[in-house]
Amino acid sequence: PRVLLCTAGSLGDLHPFLALGLELQARGVTAEIATSIEYQGKVEAEGLGFHEVRPGMAQLEADLGMDLARITRAVARSDRFLFE
Repeated sequence: PRVLLCTAGSLGDLHPFLALGLELQARGVTAEIATSIEYQGKVEAEGLGFHEVRPGMAQLEADLGMDLARITRAVARSDRFLFE
């Protein structure tokens, strides 16, 4: 079997998916993670497959004209910010 786990957000969002993916692989499942390009190295270092979800943080900063700190504050204030 093959499973694709999808997540967006910070390392706090990614780490549980890495743990789940590793446990699935230990049970014979091919686990892959779809997330931001910034985490590709971390995902692949764990031996999991990687698929890019766009936009990455660099592209998001460019598109919004905001730095990471400002984006983080906007996300904290509104659960709809990134999806709008």
